[in-house]
Amino acid sequence: MKKTILATVLLTLFGGIASALAEGNGDVGDAELALLNSIFTGPIGFSLGLIVLVMGIISFFYHGDKHGIFVIVLGVLITLTPGVYNAASNLFIPMVCSLWSLDCK
Repeated sequence: MKKTILATVLLTLFGGIASALAEGNGDVGDAELALLNSIFTGPIGFSLGLIVLVMGIISFFYHGDKHGIFVIVLGVLITLTPGVYNAASNLFIPMVCSLWSLDCK
């Protein structure tokens, strides 16, 4: 079961990279940056966090594994990542742009 979940996650990430690279327009690294931004702000990170959270709950309650608590905490942290990323980028990007007089889009 762990191998199928890992394979699904890897195929999703590699599929996203392939589709981002297939666009072919923009500067170098724009496609990768857009993919990374969509992972952090989109439903992929949220879904991945929920999957890890459910795996931790199953591991802790059904199998009695005490390491399931750490997996639950990891799932919660992964689920919170999009909100933390959006809040940090909304806070720090204007500060950096004003400090170094950059033209932010």
